[in-house]
Amino acid sequence: AAYIAWGHSAVASPWGEVISQADEKDCIIYSDIDLENLTNIRQQIPISFQRRGDMYSVHNNMTDKPQTRINKSYKLESKKVAETFDVEDLGGKTVLCRCWESKKFPLCDGSHAKHNQRCGDNLGPVIITKDKK
Repeated sequence: AAYIAWGHSAVASPWGEVISQADEKDCIIYSDIDLENLTNIRQQIPISFQRRGDMYSVHNNMTDKPQTRINKSYKLESKKVAETFDVEDLGGKTVLCRCWESKKFPLCDGSHAKHNQRCGDNLGPVIITKDKK
């Protein structure tokens, strides 16, 4: 390994107090866990029951099945959706969707307004302008 492990493994209480600690040599440490005390302390730390599931969700896309899909209709058979535009083919102003709800995707049809109202987001389109020379 490119690093050196220094040992000193430890068992700590939910408050971070070290209950048992090993030294730098190979060894096994044992400790009893008071599950009732653990439950009482977890109730004092409100992180799990104050979670705002209405505001956000946390998941790992590498291991968890995605909870919501953003793209629900455009090129679903593609492994990855990527678009290429030739700037010369665009008009003076091109408006691209970022909420994935436009019926004209990848062009914007204003669907982001309803999307924002529904979920409290602040998405707007990508607007590309071309200077007239």
